[in-house]
Amino acid sequence: MEHLSSLKQFAIFKKFTKDELEKLVEISKEKTLAQGEKLFSAGDARNVFFIVLKGKVAILKKLGVSEEETVTLVTAGEYIAEQALYDPKSKHSHSAEARENQSVVLAFPVKNIKKLHPNSAFKLLQNLLPLISENFAHASNIILTLEHIGSLIGRYARIEEMATEILKTLLEPIFASRAIIVLKEADGRTGKVRAAIGFANNSILHKTIFIDDDFIFNQVI
Repeated sequence: MEHLSSLKQFAIFKKFTKDELEKLVEISKEKTLAQGEKLFSAGDARNVFFIVLKGKVAILKKLGVSEEETVTLVTAGEYIAEQALYDPKSKHSHSAEARENQSVVLAFPVKNIKKLHPNSAFKLLQNLLPLISENFAHASNIILTLEHIGSLIGRYARIEEMATEILKTLLEPIFASRAIIVLKEADGRTGKVRAAIGFANNSILHKTIFIDDDFIFNQVI
C-alpha cells in the first residue's frame, strides 16, 4: 500500500507498531476518489469505518429533493462514520463526497476489526475516546453517547480496561469526580461494576447489583 509509510504521522496510528499497521492495512481497503465522487450516500449501510489519508471529504446533509448542505469537511488524519463501530446495522443519515481530486481514504469493514489482535483493536478504539468525550459534553448527545459507549464496551475484548479508559475520558467534560460503569449480566436480573474511578478503595469493583433492588440502576436499564 502506497500510504503505509505515512500512517504513523496521524495521531490515531502513533501508538501502532509497523507489524500492527501492516495488519490494519491487510484488513482494510484503500479507495481513491475523484472530486465530487461519493464515498457513501444517506440510506447506505453504516458498516464501514473510514480514515482520510489524503485530500478532503465533505459530509453532506440533504435539504430537499436535490439540494445538499455541507455539515463538515474531513481532512487527512481524521475519520468518518465512527458510529459503524457502535451500531454496524444502522444506516447513514448523511452522505460523503470528495472535495479534492485524488482524495484517498482507508476503509475498515467493521466485521474485520475482530481479526485484529486485541491490543491493536484496543489502541484503535482508545484513540476514538476524545471524540466520544466531545459528543458527551453536549447535553443533546449524552443519551446517544452512553448507548454508543455500552455497545463499544460490550462488543470488544479487554472490557474492563476499555471501560476504565472511557471513564477517564468522560469525567472531565461533565466535571465529575467519581463514576462507575455497570454492565448488565446475561441473566438479565443483575449487573456487575466493570470500572470505577474516584472511590476510596476498589471494593466496589466487580460488585454485583440486583436490578430490581437498585432504583437508579433499574431506571437506567
